[in-house]
Amino acid sequence: MDCLFKNGNIYKRRVDNDSSEVQLTSGAAISSPSWSKDGDWIAYDSNIDSPSGSRFVWKMRTDGSEKKRIIYTPELGEVRMPDWFPDGIRLAVAMNLEGPREIAIIDTSGNLIAQLTNDGIDDVNPSVSMDGLNIVFEKSLKYGQIFRIKTDGSELTRLSDGNSINPDWSPDGNWITFSLESPRFIWIMSKDGSLKRRL
Repeated sequence: MDCLFKNGNIYKRRVDNDSSEVQLTSGAAISSPSWSKDGDWIAYDSNIDSPSGSRFVWKMRTDGSEKKRIIYTPELGEVRMPDWFPDGIRLAVAMNLEGPREIAIIDTSGNLIAQLTNDGIDDVNPSVSMDGLNIVFEKSLKYGQIFRIKTDGSELTRLSDGNSINPDWSPDGNWITFSLESPRFIWIMSKDGSLKRRL
C-alpha cells in the first residue's frame, strides 16, 4: 500500500495496480503521514481538537479507524512530523519545546523519552533507520542541511552542505534519499554523506 498526502488529507491506494484511492482523514489540517514498520498504523500531525490551531501527533489504523491523539502539549508548543521506530512504540518527532523545533523521541502514550537536539536552530523531518539506531533530519541552515544522529543523542554528523531537504532511509539502511530545495530533484547519498548523485 502507498500512503498519500494531498489537499490537506491522507489517502491510501495500492501501488501495484490502478485501484482507487481511499480517503482516511478529513476536516482538519493534516500532514506528515508515516506508516509503522509493521504496516498496522499511520502516524500524522493534525490540528483537530486543538483550540489554538497548533498541530500534534495522532495515530490511526491503516483503514482510518481508531484515531487517537498521542501527545498534546499546547503549553510547550507543537509536536509534529512523526516517524516510527521499528518497535512500533516510539516515534521521532519535531517538537517546538517553547522555541525552535528540535528532534525528540516520544512513545505512543505521549511521554517524552529524549530530546536529541538543542541548538536553537529549527530541526525538522526526522526519519528513523530500519534498525532504529540512527535518525536523519533536516536542519534549517543554508536552505536545508541533512544531519544524522544516533538515537542515543551521540555522533551528530552533517551529511550535506546546503539546499538539502526531506531525508529518508533506504530499506537496507545504507542509503539516504533527499531532495533539493531548488531545483526540486531527488538525490541519493550513502549513510556517511558520500557518493551523492541525482536519481
